[in-house]
Amino acid sequence: MFVSFLLPVVDRGAGPLYHWVMLAQMARFPPGDIVFLADEAYFDESAVPFGQNLSVGGVSFVCPDKDTFDRHNKITLSSASLAPIYERFGNHLEVFREVLTHSVPSLVREIQGALSDIDIKCIEAFLTWCNVPSLSEVARELEVSIIHNEIGPLRGGLYVDTAYFDFLGVNGHTATARWESTEELAAEVAGVELLSSEQLRGLLVANRARVESVASVEPAQRYKLGVALQVQDDSNAIAFGHGWTDLKLLYEAISHYPPEDVLVRSHPLARLIYRGGLGIADDSPDSLEFLNRVDRVLSVNSSLLAEAALWEVPFQAKGDCPFSCLAEDAPGGRALGEDRCVWLNAFFLGYLIPAKLLFDPEYYRWRLAESRSLGQRIQRHISAYRETQLAFPALKLHGGAPAATEITRFSASWTQEFSLEKRLKIATDTIEHLAKEIKARDEQISRARNWQTEAERVWEAHEWFRMRTEALDREHTEWRTTLDDLSRAVAGPSAPVDDGGIKSTVASRVKHLYELRHAYELGLTFQQQLEGELAKEKETVANLQDELRLNEERHHCASEALRRERDELIARMEMESQLLLRQLEATTARLERLYASRLSLKERITGRIRNTP
Repeated sequence: MFVSFLLPVVDRGAGPLYHWVMLAQMARFPPGDIVFLADEAYFDESAVPFGQNLSVGGVSFVCPDKDTFDRHNKITLSSASLAPIYERFGNHLEVFREVLTHSVPSLVREIQGALSDIDIKCIEAFLTWCNVPSLSEVARELEVSIIHNEIGPLRGGLYVDTAYFDFLGVNGHTATARWESTEELAAEVAGVELLSSEQLRGLLVANRARVESVASVEPAQRYKLGVALQVQDDSNAIAFGHGWTDLKLLYEAISHYPPEDVLVRSHPLARLIYRGGLGIADDSPDSLEFLNRVDRVLSVNSSLLAEAALWEVPFQAKGDCPFSCLAEDAPGGRALGEDRCVWLNAFFLGYLIPAKLLFDPEYYRWRLAESRSLGQRIQRHISAYRETQLAFPALKLHGGAPAATEITRFSASWTQEFSLEKRLKIATDTIEHLAKEIKARDEQISRARNWQTEAERVWEAHEWFRMRTEALDREHTEWRTTLDDLSRAVAGPSAPVDDGGIKSTVASRVKHLYELRHAYELGLTFQQQLEGELAKEKETVANLQDELRLNEERHHCASEALRRERDELIARMEMESQLLLRQLEATTARLERLYASRLSLKERITGRIRNTP
């Protein structure tokens, strides 16, 4: 039987922190195989989406139905167990930090009391989603293992989903911190055929098309350093950051590189988003493109660093994290060739597990049955991943820039912002630029109006030809009728055979008729051409009218913005002038008082001299 400990009471604004973890465990562990220790909020049935499909961080499962939920053994931990530290710190974040880093006596007693109704001999292991020293203290006394799980650094979409599985800790204080030499790791994977870097990427990448699209395009701009920020209230940041914060990290970056050489990426789920000022705000659609734009990466302990290690991008981790063993200043980061492959295989295939094995009772018992070497884990994990293995080379990087060692200093250019002359020049340049834009738009408007005049002229010509064509059409009809009448007269039995006058008349009229028909056809052809040209002119006029309307709107907006900026500048300069004037008046008054005091002092001294015998 497993005992799942779910951190009680602490709330980051969305209810119980690991509520979904409990539901995922219920979906994969039979009711008799697991017991849950949590506060009452976890067991509130009103918040359970019974029978629905859920997916969190690559972990997909079907939420148990109400009957299964009720049949699981649930033991409630009292919220009062953390009351002493809430009284001491007063907010969720500080309590969260305290519970993750220190043993809390009241929580230890609460866990011990909750286990009093359980046969201790039946407990195979504790399950937890975070480091809890209070739980570790209880487990040591009972001599029971703790399995620490968390969502892995490689996640669905771009990669296959992974998870953490560690008997010592998660995020911080992990088993990888004990990996000290290549020789020790090589001994554990002896006899196992290790994957090359290309094969490893091929196994773990799920979206081949995305990788190829990023690798095939040279970035428009490269940066010497990429800074990966994190979720500010995540356990990584608040408990295992070694005192480093996002702001401190940014200042570390610009202490060695100019801000224009630093690309800063916010975490997609961050509470606070970086907007710029201490580096360029990253606009990459995903972490892979971010990595392809930088020479090296700096972070506290973001999981993006594990991704950097996979693609052979040098990185530095300021905090505690399981992949710090692969950093550029660590043994795994310094290793080359086959030695590097040993470290990469050990971490990505031996330490991380496929997400499909998370909360798999059979796999957990396999890990608990005996000490499984890295080699055995690698073989089992590879078989759990997809069968097809595609090889990927490293991204087309220019190579990491050498790590900066000297402090970078910048000129005090920011003080120039206080110069009234500079502000006035900027405002004048802006006005001149806007005046040029207005002139150019006026010229466009003038051209558009000329086009409109030309279009109206073409339309008038078209109308004339249309009316002329209609007149020719009517005349053609009349001559056709006359021709038919003459033809019938000539063909009639009473018509004189030798009447030359009629034949001559008919011949002349027929000739004239054909001439009219030819003129009509020419006019009709010309009309069609004019209609085509007119349609094009109408379209051109419509486009020009739209452009004219947009230009007028832009002109109006620019004029309004210019007017507001000018008014603000004038008001600001008036305020500053008044301030300077008041300061000058105060200085003048102070000087006058000093001068008067000096005269008074002089008179007193003169008087004393005179009165001195």
